[in-house]
Amino acid sequence: MKYVVLSLFILILAGGLLVSFYIPYTIDRDSETLKVTLNFFLSVKDGEIKKILVSSDSPWTQMKIVSKWTTPSTLELTISQERPIKCGEIYIRIQGIKMKMCPLKKWGIITIKQEVPLEILGIYPTVDPPTSGPIIIRFNSPVDLSSLRDKISANADGKLLPTIKFFNGKEYQDYTQWTLLPTERLENHRTYNIYIKEGMTLSFRTAAKPQPIKISPTPGSKGVGLYRPIEISFDEPIEEGKISVSNMNGVTLVEDKKLTFKEAYLFKPGHKYDVMVEATSITGEPIDPMSFSFTTMEIKEDTLWVEVDLSGTHLVIVRRGNEPIKVMLASGGAPGRETPPGIYHIVNRGLQFFSYKYGEGAIFWVRFMDNYLFHSIPRDSDWRLKEEELDKLGGPASHGCVRLKDEDAKWFYENVPDGTMVIIHD
Repeated sequence: MKYVVLSLFILILAGGLLVSFYIPYTIDRDSETLKVTLNFFLSVKDGEIKKILVSSDSPWTQMKIVSKWTTPSTLELTISQERPIKCGEIYIRIQGIKMKMCPLKKWGIITIKQEVPLEILGIYPTVDPPTSGPIIIRFNSPVDLSSLRDKISANADGKLLPTIKFFNGKEYQDYTQWTLLPTERLENHRTYNIYIKEGMTLSFRTAAKPQPIKISPTPGSKGVGLYRPIEISFDEPIEEGKISVSNMNGVTLVEDKKLTFKEAYLFKPGHKYDVMVEATSITGEPIDPMSFSFTTMEIKEDTLWVEVDLSGTHLVIVRRGNEPIKVMLASGGAPGRETPPGIYHIVNRGLQFFSYKYGEGAIFWVRFMDNYLFHSIPRDSDWRLKEEELDKLGGPASHGCVRLKDEDAKWFYENVPDGTMVIIHD
């Protein structure tokens, strides 16, 4: 008798397990959809469909799911996937569905493998991939590494790694996108091919190395001016770069295809400067090592010339050769009316002038370009000294001229002859 009871218990237990965990299903496929029919044996209670979850091995696959009860115990799921990414596996999870006239619940997971013909959708970057990588290859469905090695080859050596992505705050390895990291830097501006054994080929052409097309001053040149930027133009847009000059501080500016070195102060007369250039294009390609030198103009020991320094405190420095003989506090142009930097020569002079446009005048003027002058502190229409303008000496204050104290303007007028070189810098 006890064996009968035991057998009955085992039979009931097996039946319960069968009811709870066994879910027969059928699959019907076409080119665009997957139809899965689930049989629960017993009628399912209302509202339990929300306990059926459909997902895939690719979080980025967009799936559309249409469900329909064909009988109280039979559910039909129609699953379609949006292109271009299709998943490799679809998972149907049944999480404790309640059935009528049965205290047991249905639990289970169904894994359906997709047969998706392998295709390469493209690479990234699509234009001028860098020779150092990474180069991302995009497939139409998840691909495992062993399959990749069996089906794909390339004429570029490197490692293939799945791309790391974040989805809903979680980190995933995206097996639809594989990153090619070249073992060694690829050649510039060369075509490489990725072959799929089914007969498909994808080609990409690596980025070109930036080449200098204009260098100013010309490498090896002599007699270069004491105030001039160093400019190097390339045939490719530049992302970052640096120009270093021996015995000179300065800043490097990057603008599209050009690097500009702006010196912190004047170059020394008759001095040789060595230049080193580093640059990387927007595609990540470094230039070849680049260096050159130039020599500045000679200035004889008895030659008089003028430096106007507007970089900090505004100063006018009169030099003979390379030695300063007089340093004067000055005021260059105010913001929006800046004194133009550059190399000029004294043109002519006069004892006084008055500008009706600005309602003020000055004494002891010396012209260096057009209406740009060295002159004294301004006078008003009654020819009274503007004390408030005197207080501004040392900083930007003028309409573009260079202001000096009255006694300095007189000295400049009497001692700096026409034709004298003037270098203005900021």
